[in-house]
Amino acid sequence: MWVQLTSIQYLREKGIQVTRRPGDWVDVGKQRALQWISRGGAGLPERTKYGEFDMAACSGVLILATEPETPEAPHPARKILEPFEHTLEIQAGARCLLWQRNLLWDPGVKLRLELVAVGFALLETWQIAVPLCDYQLLASQVGSDDDRERTKAVTHDLRIPLYDTRLMFVKACRESELLFERWEQELNYGGDERLAFVRALYRTPMLVLALPITWTNQDVR
Repeated sequence: MWVQLTSIQYLREKGIQVTRRPGDWVDVGKQRALQWISRGGAGLPERTKYGEFDMAACSGVLILATEPETPEAPHPARKILEPFEHTLEIQAGARCLLWQRNLLWDPGVKLRLELVAVGFALLETWQIAVPLCDYQLLASQVGSDDDRERTKAVTHDLRIPLYDTRLMFVKACRESELLFERWEQELNYGGDERLAFVRALYRTPMLVLALPITWTNQDVR
């Protein structure tokens, strides 16, 4: 599939290594394209950015909301998701896994529409894909003393990155269901939600892909 590079890549073409530079268009396999796009190393053509990857049946977007929506008062964030209204299920409500492949999205973070289909495609390999909060932010820098001690008892080290759980692609499976149960348990202690997620994640071995902060529209400092 065709992608446009935003970084230097080294390819083998007819047995010869060649250098492709930002702005070049290259035709590569789907998995390599996914890898580049997820890391911000390439982008999709404008004409296919919402539909190049098949979004499997039983996939949907859950808009994270504290108040239920009604037909008379739909969630305002639905307008942002209009490009997907015929390809994805869309609901609003509390965090849960409603479909086989889920995008959980808090409208407080900007959603990059061109990456939605890519995120769902990543679930062919990974059980969860979630962006990092910040490349400079570690678990040792947030929460109360008690919160950090509780986290260190699980992770054994606080020099670990934090995840931005306002945007998560999650495959429904035994491990992800268990992760969410444990996350709720950890949240009952109070404290920083990001530390609660890290504790639950460390207690639940699963295939996790840490996405770049560019997925939440942050610039790399």
